[in-house]
Amino acid sequence: MLKQLLKAGLVVAVSIGLVACGTNDTSELEDVTSGDEEVVEVDPAVAGGSDASEIKEIPVHVEGETEMRKAQFNRSGLGYSIYVLEDFQLESEEPNRDIIYSKFDQHYFARVIVHGPDADAENIKKNLLEHAEGDIEELEVPLSNVEFALHEMVESNGEKTSIKHLAKKYNGQLIEFTLFLPEREPIEGMEPSFWAMLETVDY
Repeated sequence: MLKQLLKAGLVVAVSIGLVACGTNDTSELEDVTSGDEEVVEVDPAVAGGSDASEIKEIPVHVEGETEMRKAQFNRSGLGYSIYVLEDFQLESEEPNRDIIYSKFDQHYFARVIVHGPDADAENIKKNLLEHAEGDIEELEVPLSNVEFALHEMVESNGEKTSIKHLAKKYNGQLIEFTLFLPEREPIEGMEPSFWAMLETVDY
């Protein structure tokens, strides 16, 4: 339903007016998130899908408390696995890229890019710093052993959006994540939900 959703650029991402699922009125955004992508070959046997029986509760840390919420196992066509919380959706966006978005507000989303085993995390980080559209700085994140983590703040049409850039290796495969979080009331629950899902990523 969102095959054309959010080919995101850092400025336009905060100003697009995405409409509800099922419509064709979506905006394409210029992508400036990284420049070191490579084609990752994936065994068709592990191409995307999920099993309705593979549901478990995962911890979501919200305002100092931990809530256990149901999440569905998904195997991406890019080869990695992730548990996706109810009220969120994982879809393929384009080659080497997936998107996880909130069904309630699609302005809250995370992009997942599989760069493969030979990508240089430092080059990706350098590219992000060079193309940042807003203030950008180092960031501490609740994921361990990340290659880098950056926080960028952009503003458009009077609305601020917090953008978290990070990359981590899973069994030698470099995966980049970009979280887009408009600074509105839902961010208090949205951001912890995304971190909880990313904690479950494996390759």
